[in-house]
Amino acid sequence: MFAEEGDPPADELTTGAVDNQGSDLARGYCVNIASAAADARTAMQMAKLAQVEKEIGKRIASLEAKSAEYKAWVERRDEFLKRATSALVKIYTQMEPEAAGLQLVAMDEETAAALLMKLEPQNASAILNEMPPDKAARLTATVAGAARVPKTKGAPAGAAAAARPGGDAPARANPDEGRS
Repeated sequence: MFAEEGDPPADELTTGAVDNQGSDLARGYCVNIASAAADARTAMQMAKLAQVEKEIGKRIASLEAKSAEYKAWVERRDEFLKRATSALVKIYTQMEPEAAGLQLVAMDEETAAALLMKLEPQNASAILNEMPPDKAARLTATVAGAARVPKTKGAPAGAAAAARPGGDAPARANPDEGRS
């Protein structure tokens, strides 16, 4: 197995020695495996391309879903703004803030928020001031982003919805304040 001193030199092929660079044996090996190596390289590239194509397909589907979501949001926002007609806005502009607040609390949230958006800021703030803090906070959140704020029985989110001491809205110094 191991060559000892005095043994004749072993043949290069039996020892696994590599031929020199210009030998026909090495060149023949390279020629023989060239097409197999090219096929293997092509197969690896095709597998990578298939994987990338699959990832791109997932991203396209995700983007299409987001696009549909945004379109639905825009449609909901447009419908939301159409709910408050100019005649209805005029009626609420001329109402006492206390009465308007009670009416808005009783109606559905999206219509109330749409109406608040079309009112003058001074009128809207006077009405919101007369509403329960949790309802005013939810309407404000809806107005701010046409968001669907989850309805909860617990404490509402946000500092604006913090309960006032005594539980009632503060009395206004001038009852005509906020009316146009």
